[in-house]
Amino acid sequence: MNFSITTIDKVESTQTYLIELSNKSELQEGVVINALSQFKGVGQFDNKWESEDGKNLTFSLLLKPRFLNPCNQFLLTQVLSLAISDFF
Repeated sequence: MNFSITTIDKVESTQTYLIELSNKSELQEGVVINALSQFKGVGQFDNKWESEDGKNLTFSLLLKPRFLNPCNQFLLTQVLSLAISDFF
């Protein structure tokens, strides 16, 4: 998979930005939207947060896991979150 990384200084939410981008055109798997700061981050169960500049991992990654049924795709998010946590 090729990754295309776009870094933005400040954005409301990387997830919202990525969704808006994907609504305008078909995006390839591997698009990463990285922000140095976001002020209306979107989380699980409608949780929201703000980030201090340069002190958080604020990015969204577009994956198209065709190998998983849609009802099981949240498992991928869980595995990736645990892997990132273990890495750091």
